[in-house]
Amino acid sequence: MIRSQRVRVLCVDDNEFVLDSVKHLAAQTPDLEVIGTLRSADTLETAVRDLDPDVVLLDLEMPGMDALASLRRVSGAHPRVRVVVLTGTADAASLERSLDAGAFGFVSKADGPRDILDAVRGAAAGRPVFSPEARRMWELAGACAPARPPVAAVDPPGADGTPPPRA
Repeated sequence: MIRSQRVRVLCVDDNEFVLDSVKHLAAQTPDLEVIGTLRSADTLETAVRDLDPDVVLLDLEMPGMDALASLRRVSGAHPRVRVVVLTGTADAASLERSLDAGAFGFVSKADGPRDILDAVRGAAAGRPVFSPEARRMWELAGACAPARPPVAAVDPPGADGTPPPRA
């Protein structure tokens, strides 16, 4: 049964400005809905279980529980939920650690609002997503290991702008 055509987003960041900005951006788009915000990763697993988001936007640098440890647990226990790292710590090492922990995508806070929203849409559609800044940093560092697929661009949603239906 289809619950909603809107992408349900849980945003986790200790910066209230970032949380408010993501909520504001999502409120201006018909296909995204911020269903919750957290200021640390301490209760992320519980929130994912209770709120059932499609996508989690997760900052790496926050007080409390280690965000990468929380990412590992969420991606293991809730494989349908796509976690996109949204961070100001945009370096190749952070990107690689995030991917190893189960991140579905990586977006820098230095990227524009459209890149962030497109990353959420792409992840919800099942496409691993990396913003232009993340791709640039990855390529400059030469971090692409042979076992890893090339870092793909952020793809916009379908021609009609809607996310895929939820099963």
